[in-house]
Amino acid sequence: MSASWIALGLLPAGVAWWWMRRASAPAGQMAGRPTDASPQAVSGAAPSIAAALPPAAGPVPEALAALPWRNADRLAPQKREWFEQALRDIPRPPNALHQLVSLEFVGTASSGELADLVMSEPMVAAKVMAKVHSPLYGLREPVTKIGQAITFMGTTSVRNVCLRYLLDESFTSRNAHVTKIFETLGEASTIGSELALRVAQRLQLPDPAGLMTHVLLSFTGHLAATVLQVKVRRTVSSSTSLTLLQRVYLQQQELGLAGSEIGRLLMHAWGLPSALIDSVAAVDRVLVQPLEAAPPAQAASLAVGYLCARLGERLADGRLDALEGVDALLDEEVDFFHLRGYLALPALRDLRAVLQAPDLLAGLRSAPVGSPA
Repeated sequence: MSASWIALGLLPAGVAWWWMRRASAPAGQMAGRPTDASPQAVSGAAPSIAAALPPAAGPVPEALAALPWRNADRLAPQKREWFEQALRDIPRPPNALHQLVSLEFVGTASSGELADLVMSEPMVAAKVMAKVHSPLYGLREPVTKIGQAITFMGTTSVRNVCLRYLLDESFTSRNAHVTKIFETLGEASTIGSELALRVAQRLQLPDPAGLMTHVLLSFTGHLAATVLQVKVRRTVSSSTSLTLLQRVYLQQQELGLAGSEIGRLLMHAWGLPSALIDSVAAVDRVLVQPLEAAPPAQAASLAVGYLCARLGERLADGRLDALEGVDALLDEEVDFFHLRGYLALPALRDLRAVLQAPDLLAGLRSAPVGSPA
């Protein structure tokens, strides 16, 4: 699965290594180079949101400041046509996925209605039953009915499991290496989304279930990017664990768009709600979007979603096996440079303490299933 997120590592390793090792440039050297993620370009930007907050420490790393985030809405007609044609080769997910993400279902569906939907997809039902029998729930006796599984797991978690495995039906491969990438991305989406739910609930952020969905679906673009990279390269080699910054750089170099923007195109083609698509695409943009460019009402939730997605990737592919070192990760890795500005928000004042809670990862950790692409 990490889907999130993720390049297949077919470009010479020296390119990504050289690019990421460039020295940090003073922020002033980047003046006059606004990107699609600049405050001027982000709808709903509120320059005053961070006026009373401390700025991020140090200059923007050159590799981050020099990354021109490319917006799917600004594609040249010929390039858009290429994407639309290429994305048609990715099978549409079952109709049940549309029902699961609809506002009507999320807001009003009963556990019985969810059970009926799960039972309409036998493969997904099997995955739900396997999940409920995992060590996370510590069942003394096996359950035999979907309704019982929903009772133990809760409707939110069952809905998330269903979304994950419905998406899996769109991303399959006969190539063992590509399959491993899909599995790692899928595992990352599950861990990251479950973690986002737990963190958002403990911080009492609005709509934790919605954030959980946004994080899980944010990996759709990285799954799709993997498909397109195979199409462009026509070959597969060993994969490498990458930061999101490295992955976006490679995706844009090879395909012309980052995974989250490719996901935006794919989800539009699938007919998912536009508001949902915008929320999903916003998760990865925290990489390049400073706090002052973020929509004020969503800034805290975006920060938690982005952080949990990145932690989910690292837990899924083995770069991280616990959260004891998360402070150093947040303070040092380039993926979290802009996120550090969000952490000064009052709503996130307890975030670091929440991340250190000994039970936060209970039932989420598993053996790494492979390296992200």
